[in-house]
Amino acid sequence: YATAPWIAPTADVTCFTMMERACGLAGFQPRIVAESMDFSVQLELVAAGVGVALVPALTIAQLPDGVDLLSLDSPLVRSVHLAARTPDVVDPGIRALTRILTEAAAERLPLRPLAT
Repeated sequence: YATAPWIAPTADVTCFTMMERACGLAGFQPRIVAESMDFSVQLELVAAGVGVALVPALTIAQLPDGVDLLSLDSPLVRSVHLAARTPDVVDPGIRALTRILTEAAAERLPLRPLAT
């Protein structure tokens, strides 16, 4: 994908850094032709033939027709954390938020068949 046009998130977010890192590990710098912070828009642009994109698995609600997901040779991993002050950890709202985030991630991240 070194010669492919790339659809990227905006440069001020960590997803952009992750994309640059993945491309760097593969030995190239992406040629960015479009930017969007909306990953569903990125996938639609891929479907339209504008370019390729690196999108977090957690962001994929529906895959457009004609778009394949491919695994990276050198996978990138990131963690999402919920931080709370120690006295607030027992707060029902914090507990509910933790449960909701955990359940949402579990629903979106189970083993998903990827094209190879």
